Amino acid sequence: MATENDSTVNALYKIFLRVNENLADLEDVDTAKKNLGLGDLATKDSLTASDVGAYPITGGTLNGPVVANTTDPGLQKVAAAWNTDASANIIFRAQGADTAYTVTSDLYLNNGNYWAYRIYTNGNDNVKVWEFRTNGDFHSPGRVYMEDAYISTDGNIYGSVWDGHLNNWVVSQIRESASSGSGWVKDERTGMISQAGRISASSGNMHVTFPVAFSSEVLAIVLTVGTTNNINATYYNDNTSGFDVSLNGGVEHYSLSWFALGK
Repeated sequence: MATENDSTVNALYKIFLRVNENLADLEDVDTAKKNLGLGDLATKDSLTASDVGAYPITGGTLNGPVVANTTDPGLQKVAAAWNTDASANIIFRAQGADTAYTVTSDLYLNNGNYWAYRIYTNGNDNVKVWEFRTNGDFHSPGRVYMEDAYISTDGNIYGSVWDGHLNNWVVSQIRESASSGSGWVKDERTGMISQAGRISASSGNMHVTFPVAFSSEVLAIVLTVGTTNNINATYYNDNTSGFDVSLNGGVEHYSLSWFALGK
């Protein structure tokens, strides 16, 4: 026989859910799931990344930039993105005292000629670009260092093997390879001495002394008379210290230039 208490309990069952039924006592389960606002998620035993729009840990496709803000005051932002022009960007932004410093890299197609991986730095609105090109070229906006040695943007090379800059070493080597004086120059590598001079000469004979004596031999002597008149100049009695000159065909004074080569 039912009692008043039984009627009360049954009435309560219609209002409240029983723990031991584990939601089995719902009058309309489908409606209850819909009211939870979870859609199909309410019937799943486990969730996947796609169920909640997350990036899977096994990899996947991103359709926009990725930005990671950090709590480190030195590193403000990191971002990566594929752009519509097929270039890719990776950005690191560091916050300085008053200025944000940015390092950016991308892939760039140069008018269909070659791809280049470019790295940009920007500090105080001073942008510098490095390029690693698929044609094998490398472009640097500044010096390229190897330890303490470097290549400058003007093509000069600095290193300890040159005792400084290469252009200074080359100039010093040229200077050291030659010695000179008034009217002569000597190539220290070959020992060849070139000498030249000019004298005022008239018809007859005269002697020319070399500014510096050749050490072993005279290889050539060339004479030139500075006139359009028919004047003949010849040399003779030449030796390592000088030579004699004979002028024939005129009575005036003429400018006589001479050149001698020897060792």
